[in-house]
Amino acid sequence: MMTIRTLRSPQLALGVRVCGRCWRHDGPRHQRADPLGTDGARTEAKQEVDGAQTAARPKGFRTKVAEFFRPARDTINEVRKYANETWTFMKRDDLEQLMFEDSRVLWKFRGPEDIDQWMVASDKEMGGKSEAHLTLSENNTAFFHGVTNLEVPKDGVTRYSGYAAMRSKQQQAAFNRRSQMDFSPFNVLNLRVRGDGRSYMITMAAEGYFSSQWDDLWCYFFFTRGGPHWQDIHIPFSKFFLTSKGRVQDAQCPVPKDRINTIGITLGDKINGPFELEIDFMGVTMDLTHKEEFAYEQYYQGPRRKRFTKKPLLSTKDW
Repeated sequence: MMTIRTLRSPQLALGVRVCGRCWRHDGPRHQRADPLGTDGARTEAKQEVDGAQTAARPKGFRTKVAEFFRPARDTINEVRKYANETWTFMKRDDLEQLMFEDSRVLWKFRGPEDIDQWMVASDKEMGGKSEAHLTLSENNTAFFHGVTNLEVPKDGVTRYSGYAAMRSKQQQAAFNRRSQMDFSPFNVLNLRVRGDGRSYMITMAAEGYFSSQWDDLWCYFFFTRGGPHWQDIHIPFSKFFLTSKGRVQDAQCPVPKDRINTIGITLGDKINGPFELEIDFMGVTMDLTHKEEFAYEQYYQGPRRKRFTKKPLLSTKDW
């Protein structure tokens, strides 16, 4: 039977015992002992009532003012970040160092903050059974490990399976703009790895001007010999070949080193089983002995269209 006290207190309507003096239920001092015991349903109902009361509680003046000025504060922070980026670019304190710099370390995996700059992927995202993980090893290096499984998911669409990849996250500038890496002063990519004898592939994605270029990747392979010894790998930028959606393109072009978005490592050697790759660092260098500009042929795409294809109606020869 509903009473006036029950209507005044929704806690009593839900069966929650509250203090009769102050009508509170949020503190142990004000709660009565329930002789019948408090079951899970009554506890959940009490939590729902608490959440509803908290949501219905009017916000204070300071909270309203903080919420009102939060967009302006975020905008001011982005403007400061953009001003610092512009000032750093105009100041060019590192111009002399950039001109005579022969090497630069991009990633030196020494802590969790370095691992957080990368992401992993595998065919598990589309129904496959491969797994990939990127953790920090006991030697304070990046440990890329997992299992590749060539079993194709039975969805009627996927034809190939068995790959794992790790890729660096896109760098962000002020106002959520994408920031690119500039490797113009360098011509060689360096890695120090310790693998399991399987072959891997280095991939680089560049900023494209058109949507048809968003799937373009420049790739090259490197091979690990296994064992406990470290292996230094040097890959010239001239060796990278252009692919799009996993297919090598006939029209090849060099890597646009001035607008690199991400760098990744992919495993897809069509082998079932576990894999382990330990990475110490990744960097770029300038090798003055390497003179090659591009290692692949650039095929002639056919006759170019002339500007004027028709003979003018009148010429000096007809006079």
